[in-house]
Amino acid sequence: MPSGMEHDDEGAPRRYCTVTDCVTTSKLRELDLDELLLAASKKPNTFEEANSDPAWRAAMEELTAIVDNDTWSLMDLPTGHRLVGLKWMLKLKKDASGAVICHKAGLVAKGYVQRANIDFEEVFALVAMLDLAPRAWNMKLDRTWVELGFCKCTDEHGMYTRGKRQKRMLLGVYIDDLIVTSAD
Repeated sequence: MPSGMEHDDEGAPRRYCTVTDCVTTSKLRELDLDELLLAASKKPNTFEEANSDPAWRAAMEELTAIVDNDTWSLMDLPTGHRLVGLKWMLKLKKDASGAVICHKAGLVAKGYVQRANIDFEEVFALVAMLDLAPRAWNMKLDRTWVELGFCKCTDEHGMYTRGKRQKRMLLGVYIDDLIVTSAD
């Protein structure tokens, strides 16, 4: 292990942020080889590679479900329109130690080739409709935490702190989830 690398109590490289990391300003640092290997992806580079792996093939069962549920039908391409291709989006879900726990696959349209009002007229995504736009929601949330006496962390913009030592409370924001923790 390189000198100066932080370790946990058992001597293993640390793969998480400490309270100190969240409440103080830190400098950018180079990652060592062990840390880079954790970030390395084992995703296939081509469909052929994915299709040859049983775990990825099982994740791509979405296509079978689409066909079985009669979700779409094959049609001739209308004159003057371009074919919009598809691609598989592949993602590995990992636990805190970096071990793969799930292979995720989604079949998506290559929307970047589409032209508004020519190739499509509306966009639809199944998401909850909020009266506030996400940016407005984040600004409201930020304003509320600050009004309640929390300080926003300079390095982790989704982290807020309040209090000191044993009375310190940490509040983490991730999209629409909150986690609150304290020693007291």
